[in-house]
Amino acid sequence: YASFEHEAEPGDCETIMSLLRHIFGNGTVSFFHPIKKEREEISELDLGLDYLQLLYQRPTQILPILCLVSRENATGKSTFAKLLKMIFTQNVAIVGNAELSDNFNASWASKLLVICDEAKIDKQLVVEKVKSLSTAEKIMMNSKGKDHVEIDFFAKFMFLTNFEENFIYASDDDVRYWVRKVPIITNTNVDMLNNMKDE
Repeated sequence: YASFEHEAEPGDCETIMSLLRHIFGNGTVSFFHPIKKEREEISELDLGLDYLQLLYQRPTQILPILCLVSRENATGKSTFAKLLKMIFTQNVAIVGNAELSDNFNASWASKLLVICDEAKIDKQLVVEKVKSLSTAEKIMMNSKGKDHVEIDFFAKFMFLTNFEENFIYASDDDVRYWVRKVPIITNTNVDMLNNMKDE
């Protein structure tokens, strides 16, 4: 696990919060609480903030595979990936479909977050591999020209895609995926990345 290149301080983060509100939405989710045995509601933004807080404070916690989908461009999906890279620095790998299906996984096997940009995973073998790894505790790290090494595995997967309906095969009963349809950003801030980096 790589050390962060910054230290957290209290301060204003309105640009970041604006992007998070856009990505996670402002609706509510109704669910049945397993301990209280009653129906409750939580805001979508709070779920997103919980996801980020768990990444930061409990990096070994198993989390769902977050999928940000939208047919349109200019929705902020890639900007969100860049924000996570700024926050978690060397603990994030942004990969393509080829890296996920490749046998050599040393570029991402030790990371906290593996973000697959422009995801469209057609091969059932890769789908099953990602599903299995999303709850795995160990992985065989395979580097070119080196022996396989078993290491602890705590990576979370995130998919960014323009293929809303068919980027991956998932059954209706599969609870490993958290799919968010992301709308187009209406008020563009050309300095958004720089503002978020400052924050």
